[in-house]
Amino acid sequence: MTRYIRRACETYGIFDRLYPDNSRSFTGNLVAGGAVHKFRNAPKAMDGVKPLGICHHLGIAIHFATPEHGQSKIAERCFASLSRVIEDRPEFKGAHAGHKPGASPDAGVTPIALEEARRVLAREVNRYNAETGRRGQGMRGRSYRDVFEAGLKLRVRRVATSRQLYLAGLIYTPVAVDRWGRVTVDDCTYGDPDTQDALLKYHDPKSKTRILLGRNPDDFDQPALAYNEAGELICEGILPVKIGAYGSVDGIRTATRNRKAVTIATRRLDEAQAFMDAARFKELTDSIPDPGPLVPAPAGVVEGHFGSTLKPARVMAVDLVHESRKPRPAVPEEYLRNLDAAIAQGQAYRR
Repeated sequence: MTRYIRRACETYGIFDRLYPDNSRSFTGNLVAGGAVHKFRNAPKAMDGVKPLGICHHLGIAIHFATPEHGQSKIAERCFASLSRVIEDRPEFKGAHAGHKPGASPDAGVTPIALEEARRVLAREVNRYNAETGRRGQGMRGRSYRDVFEAGLKLRVRRVATSRQLYLAGLIYTPVAVDRWGRVTVDDCTYGDPDTQDALLKYHDPKSKTRILLGRNPDDFDQPALAYNEAGELICEGILPVKIGAYGSVDGIRTATRNRKAVTIATRRLDEAQAFMDAARFKELTDSIPDPGPLVPAPAGVVEGHFGSTLKPARVMAVDLVHESRKPRPAVPEEYLRNLDAAIAQGQAYRR
C-alpha cells in the first residue's frame, strides 16, 4: 500500500488528506504510523514510541471512514462493479475459479497469461474512468477522469522532496538501547563509535525506554537513523556493526516462507513414512501362509489359558489337583508281606 501512495504522490503531487477505510492495509504502521486514533475503536492513542508511517513523513492527514455513514462504500462499490465487468470479458473465459474468498482453481480452469491479464485490466480501468453519465455527488454527468483532472487544476501541487521520500521509504522498529550504546533488530546490530554517545542517553533498563530505528527495507547494510518517543531525530548515519542472516525485508519473508515450506514438507514426509510402514506391515502379514482350519482339541485335554496371571491361592489349588492326578508307583509284594507280619507281631505283644 505504501508503494501506491508514494507513486501517486510522485505522479500527481502530495495530496492533503487520505480517506481510507478501517482495513489493516491502511491502519497499519506503514501507512498510518504516528496518526492519533489510527486503530478501530481505540479509546486512546498508543502509548510509548510509535512507528512512523508514510503519511506522517509526507504530511498527509488521515481521516478514517465511518462505516455507518456509508463513506467506506464508495471504493468498495467501484471495485465490485469493475471486477464484475472484468470477469465477464471473453479473455477470462474459463479462467474464473469461483466467487468465494480463497477459491483455488481446479483442473477445469484454463489459466490466462500474466501480460494478457495486465493488458485487459489496464484497458477496462481506462474505460471505467472515462465512462460519462456519473450521477454521484458533484459529478454532474462527468466521468471520473474529468472530475479528477478538474480537481488537479484547482489545487497547488505539492512536490515531495528527496528527504521526504527517503524518510517515507524506511521501515521503523521500536528497539531498546543496550549499555554499549547499540541496538539489535532482526539479528543486526547498529551503533558505531560515532553514534554511541547519542544513543547511550536512551539506555535505561528499568523504565524499558524504546527508540524508533529507521532502516532501508531493501538493504539492511545501509546506515540507519533513530527517533525518540517525541518524534525528534536523535541521530542518523548509524552504521551496522554486525550483519544479520537476512539483508532485507524480502529476505526475511523468503526465509519465513522457506521455513513454513520445510515444516509442511516434513509433516508430509512423516505421513508418507507412516503410510509406507502400514503398507509394509500389510504386505508382510499377507505373505504369511494360511495355517488352515483349526483342529479341535482331544477329549480330556485342558486348553491353554492366555489371560492374566493366576492368583496365589488359585495357583496352589491347581498344583494340588495336578499332584493328585500324577500316577503312583507300584508297591512290591515283599514290602506288603513284611508290613503284615510286623502288624501281627505288634498285636500279639499287646495281648
